Amino acid sequence: MKLSQRESILLAVFAVLLLLLVGGGLVWAGGRSLAGLIRENAALAERAANLQRAVDDRAVWEARDAWLNEHTDTFRSREDASAALLSHIETQARDAGMELTGREILGGAQEGTDAAEEDASSTYFHTATIRVRVQGEPEKVLPWLHSLQQPERLIGVTAEVIDAEGEFTAEIEVTKSYFEGEE
Repeated sequence: MKLSQRESILLAVFAVLLLLLVGGGLVWAGGRSLAGLIRENAALAERAANLQRAVDDRAVWEARDAWLNEHTDTFRSREDASAALLSHIETQARDAGMELTGREILGGAQEGTDAAEEDASSTYFHTATIRVRVQGEPEKVLPWLHSLQQPERLIGVTAEVIDAEGEFTAEIEVTKSYFEGEE
């Protein structure tokens, strides 16, 4: 079967259009694929740079880990840690000549984790929190609040409400970070 000149031209135009569509689709898919590879390569390069920085900073992190291991107390349970923290707070109050009007051990404190999952194997440290109330003169209460902060023992005032109307009262939460294990 012989094609007329007009049919040959239409066949050629159709073949060119088909090649353009298929070729254009392949070029577009290749471009998207290349863009994805470029993004993935950049992410991997950034991760490799972060890992290299971690390797380069190893001595700093080892020193920080050694400091934490030296300064962080170890308790068998949250109850033991809470009892030790409460004893510390009462001693500080007695030394400041103040009396606590309320004590409450707060349960279910947050654990500090280095990983996103809530897994016991990823827990790095635990916290114990005590809420106390005190009334007194601002000249005694405020220095006492400051004395409770002991970063070298990982003890900090994490919440406070001070009422200066009438008799000066403060309700504070003190938190201690600790390792859980054998003492």
